[in-house]
Amino acid sequence: FTLSCMKNMLDTIPDSRGFLVKAEGRLSAEMKTRSGIRFVYKAEEWVDGTCFVLETNIWEFTLNVLRTLISKNPQKKRYFIFIDSMDGMTLKDDLVKEVGTANRVAGGPLLTKQFLQKMANAMAKRGHICCVAGQVSAAISLDPYTPNAPRSGPGGGGARP
Repeated sequence: FTLSCMKNMLDTIPDSRGFLVKAEGRLSAEMKTRSGIRFVYKAEEWVDGTCFVLETNIWEFTLNVLRTLISKNPQKKRYFIFIDSMDGMTLKDDLVKEVGTANRVAGGPLLTKQFLQKMANAMAKRGHICCVAGQVSAAISLDPYTPNAPRSGPGGGGARP
């Protein structure tokens, strides 16, 4: 769905470009073909009407790239940014920790909140669009008459009883 929205913007908005953050590795050849978007992996190939793919799951790097993209934009390009997904992101400090060492809690909802706090106004003011994919866990019940366990909220990440 998000790639269809991106394609629509690329086809209808002059000076527009796509920017996909591939944090979980989900961009198959079939998805590329179905979308009708030309995906590029080198900055010199990124022109209007195409989508640059940034392959990373390091949150701070991603945020810095997006801040630069939005704030240093003398040509006034309009971007359709797609982060797939926030649940695939990790903090740089957590990435270098040894296995078994506790990570700082920084799930998709927290990173999304931080992203919106830092970027929402700048993106909206300059006419950019951003879609962020995330996950919501749910308990699956084989008995439709069993009451559902109360949920702590709409956030995602991790199993719940």
